[in-house]
Amino acid sequence: MAQISIQELTVKNMYKCLELKLAENQVHRVAPNVYSIAESR
Repeated sequence: MAQISIQELTVKNMYKCLELKLAENQVHRVAPNVYSIAESR
């Protein structure tokens, strides 16, 4: 099982967050990270 952690979003780690991909069965249920990040700022 993958390990997850919650960290502050910074310029240094933002690109790694944007590279995360959803599983095929999640694409229609969850917004892409770019939208979530934009809404949080």
